Amino acid sequence: MFVPFFFIFSLALAIPQHILTIQHSPKFKSVNRFFKQNNPATNDSDFSILADIGLNSNYSWSELVDELTSLNKHHHHKQYKLFLLQRHGEGFHNIAPDLVANWTCQWQMQDGNDEMEWYDARLTEVGHEQITNLSKSIETEIERRQMPLPESFYVSPMRRTLETWDLTWSTITKQQPLIKEFARETYGIGTESKRHTKEYIGQNYPFAVFEAGFSQNDELWKSEVHESNQHRNYRAAQLLSDIFINDSNQIISIVSHSGLIKSILKVIGHRKWTLKTGQMIPVIIEVDYTKRGRDFNLRKPWGRLPEYCFAHSD
Repeated sequence: MFVPFFFIFSLALAIPQHILTIQHSPKFKSVNRFFKQNNPATNDSDFSILADIGLNSNYSWSELVDELTSLNKHHHHKQYKLFLLQRHGEGFHNIAPDLVANWTCQWQMQDGNDEMEWYDARLTEVGHEQITNLSKSIETEIERRQMPLPESFYVSPMRRTLETWDLTWSTITKQQPLIKEFARETYGIGTESKRHTKEYIGQNYPFAVFEAGFSQNDELWKSEVHESNQHRNYRAAQLLSDIFINDSNQIISIVSHSGLIKSILKVIGHRKWTLKTGQMIPVIIEVDYTKRGRDFNLRKPWGRLPEYCFAHSD
C-alpha cells in the first residue's frame, strides 16, 4: 500500500496539543451514493435509525460489500471503508444541565450532586433503553437483509460509550472493541469529559482491549480549558488515519460522541447530520494517499469559561 511520507509524519505527531501548531491529513471523502443520510432531502431531525439503517433501495448489503472490495482492489492509492458511527445513549450529563441551576459556571466542574453523578457520565435508564432498541434493530437488519457485521470495533474510553458498546454489540458478536483515546468527546473544564483511570476501565469493562500506549491517568483533560473545534477536527482526522493505515478490514464500528462524530463528518465532507443520543450513521469513507487534505490550525485558542462566570455582583 502506498503511503506518502507526509501522512506518516503527520500521524506520528499525534501528541499533546501544546506542542502542535499546524498539521494536515490525507484527503478524506464521503462516498455519497449508498445511504439515504447523504441525500440533502433526507431530514435528520425525524429520520429513525430504528426503522431504517439507511441503505438506498437500489443496493443490497452484499452489493455494497462487493463494490467496496472492488474499489479497494482497483485503486492502489486509495482505500475505502464502511464506518458505522454510533453515538452513546443518553447519559446523566445530558440531562443534568436542565435539572440544576448555574450549570455552566458552577456545576459542570463538579463530579455530581446529591441526585446523580456526571463525572465520566454513565447511561441513564433512558440511555439503556435507547441502545437496547438500537441493538434489536441492528439484529433485525442482519437477519432480514444480511447486513454485514463490523470486522473491527473501536470505542471511546468514557463509561457511557463502553456501556453503549456492551449493550449494542455483546449479544451480536464475540469480538472485543479496541479503546481509542482519540475517539473520545471534546474534553476539558466539565467533568463529564474526564475519563477514569486505565485500571478502573480494565476492571469495570473487561470486554474491551486498550490500544498500545494508553495512559493510566487522563493526560488530555484540563480543568481550565475546553478543546477547540479545530483540534477536535484534527483529532478525528488522526483517528481515521490510524484506522486506515493499521486496520485492513473494510467494515468498521466506532462508538463515540456527538462532537467527535460531527468532526469526522466535517473532515470527510459529509453533509451535516445531527445525531441524537442512541443513534448511528453509516458512511463510506475514501482516503486518497496522493492528495493532501485540510490543514488544521492548532494555534487557535481553546475555550474557557465565559466572562460572566467571573463577574461579581455589588
